[in-house]
Amino acid sequence: MKRFLSVALLALVCVCCLTSCAKIEQEIGKSVSASAVDAVAKQFEEEGVVFDRADAARLAAIETALAGEYEMALQGNVTAALIGEETNAQTGEWGKYWVLGFSAATDAEAFVQLANGELQTEIDEGKAVVVGGGYIVSVTVSSIEIPQD
Repeated sequence: MKRFLSVALLALVCVCCLTSCAKIEQEIGKSVSASAVDAVAKQFEEEGVVFDRADAARLAAIETALAGEYEMALQGNVTAALIGEETNAQTGEWGKYWVLGFSAATDAEAFVQLANGELQTEIDEGKAVVVGGGYIVSVTVSSIEIPQD
């Protein structure tokens, strides 16, 4: 009986530690992703790139779309988003871009996989680029080929 209680207690401690680690990772992810997206926003501003920063309602809508429409089981939250679109009035050429921050790196990785799958044709044609790193993901889609530096 003592052994059973010891094993049960050890299992409970392990579960609590894992839960705590996940919560700590979420808090780190919130901070890191928000800072990274802020840095991208600053760079966009310096370069004159037009974009919208998603407010809380739009972030919630993005989470809902990812969970519902794309069946992505989010482990955390979408912490920040920059969304933009530009069109050349003379040529009709256009470009769209999204920068999303996630509180869980696993969500960012899952979103990279989702975006790669959804945009495979455009990626093959050189008209889309998906870049993920840590807690943020950048997606660019264009009507013309995107130069790769």
